[in-house]
Amino acid sequence: MDLDIHTMIVMTSVLTLLLSFFLALASLHAHEVRGIRCWSLASLCIGIGLGLVFIEALPGGGWKVTAGATLIGRGMGLQLVGIRAFRGRHRFRLALGLFTMLVLAGNLWFMLIAPDTTGCAMFNASLFALINLRSARNLLIRVGPEMRTAFWFTGGIFALLGVLVLTRTIWVAILPAGAYSSLFQNISLNSATFFLSSIALLAQTFGFMHMVHCRIITELHKLAARDRLTGAFNRRNMEEEF
Repeated sequence: MDLDIHTMIVMTSVLTLLLSFFLALASLHAHEVRGIRCWSLASLCIGIGLGLVFIEALPGGGWKVTAGATLIGRGMGLQLVGIRAFRGRHRFRLALGLFTMLVLAGNLWFMLIAPDTTGCAMFNASLFALINLRSARNLLIRVGPEMRTAFWFTGGIFALLGVLVLTRTIWVAILPAGAYSSLFQNISLNSATFFLSSIALLAQTFGFMHMVHCRIITELHKLAARDRLTGAFNRRNMEEEF
């Protein structure tokens, strides 16, 4: 697949940062919907992380890739926290911190103690696959019809990205020794996975925005159907029922 990996990373980084800005604006007007700020921070971390990965070739590239991978892992963890907050569940803040430290420690190991580009790529891909599959597990659940499409669409994207990244891990593992040397190596494995992963990363945020939209519409319907003081159905709703 003849695609420029550098361009894909830059465009995904810029678009992710823009989505972070729009989510931050949305959080100012949707105080009753939980999880939006977590997703805004998640997009910010992923966008900056991708930007740091892009400048790997500059001096100090190893440290930039380590910081970038850590921020991407942090962002994916924040997505899971945001999903659980949206559902009104425990947010796993301690687990998020431990996951971030694990990503950082693993990348430092493969950079300083046991330098291994292939091992580092497999380590990061495995963790990213697991966190995406865990997010999918929190979305692919039984919910009311008003939220089902939004939940299952977003959960499906998370599951797809998790399987894609896991497939990449297995593919790198079975490549001949020395066949994989860099994130930017011009091979079909890198081009295809970066292209599909970029689309999935953006689709995840659009899916969450659709979830927020459905939640707000549902709440508006409830407000329009019940009396604010007593909580009883109002005349409009009774007429619709009849």
